[in-house]
Amino acid sequence: MCGKEALHHDRQTGALTLVKAPAELRFSQGFTLIELLVVIAIVAILAAILLPALAQAKIRAQAVKCMNNGRELMIAWRIYAEENNDQLVWNSPGAPGAPTSVDGAVWVGGWLDFNLGNTDNTNINLLVNKSPPYQYSGYLGAYLGSQVNVFLCPADNSTAPFAGPGGVVQIPRCRSYSMNNYVGTYAGTPGSIEYPYGPSGSADPTALASKMRQMMRPANTFVTLDERMDSINDGYFAAYDPYTPYEIGDYPSDYHANGAGFSFADGHSEIHHWQLRGVGTVSPPLVVNGTLPQSDRGKALTGDENDVWWLQSHAVSVYPIDW
Repeated sequence: MCGKEALHHDRQTGALTLVKAPAELRFSQGFTLIELLVVIAIVAILAAILLPALAQAKIRAQAVKCMNNGRELMIAWRIYAEENNDQLVWNSPGAPGAPTSVDGAVWVGGWLDFNLGNTDNTNINLLVNKSPPYQYSGYLGAYLGSQVNVFLCPADNSTAPFAGPGGVVQIPRCRSYSMNNYVGTYAGTPGSIEYPYGPSGSADPTALASKMRQMMRPANTFVTLDERMDSINDGYFAAYDPYTPYEIGDYPSDYHANGAGFSFADGHSEIHHWQLRGVGTVSPPLVVNGTLPQSDRGKALTGDENDVWWLQSHAVSVYPIDW
């Protein structure tokens, strides 16, 4: 039936014929403006209801993937110790480029930043490859099947600048996770400026667990975490500032609804949510001229220090925190 004709049924003969429809019926099949506005309003309301739910679902999915990454790293970390006479994997302060000797051995190599053309930002060999010149980094690669995606939190969208044919292009960085500096075999000199500091504010070798049997609180001592994009550089996370309690050297992320992913020495992983945003452990990433510089180290943290206390009390395993 077209818009100007209608079917007519003759009751006597039963015949159906097309006749010209009355003017008032010709446009009865369309929508009025009011009806269209009502439909649009309903769609807008449904979108307003569903979009936040979809965003929350994405956050939860990323958190699950991050915890799974941490779990895989912990399995590899524990197997490494079992195959190396209980010795924990190398964990020392890093530097730009691959380590060149066992004195600089690290569990992951390289130095992440936002400098133009720094290949450490994207060099997956520093994560899993044990062939020269990377033989003193990437110690967990063999236990992870050389799967490099477990080193990147899905919520970390940081990029590094590289020169391309048409100008500077941004390429995703390859690592989000760092290792607690109180856990692992240290390749440097005890007492050096980078050696783990204890709560007293001085270099304290006794606070470092270099063997699995030294882990007094494995279920409450984190090994890896996703570090904030403008804080991460090497794979060595400093939970203490060298001088002042309630100050930290590096910053955990807030990627997961104001929380960070942590994996613990007993093998489990979790998302820990911070109580505060802007003060405490997590503060907004620093943006200068549109770029993210490395965060200032040793920055005093004011306000409610519960977040800092949680981080530091879950960093040292060999004795309890005593301020």
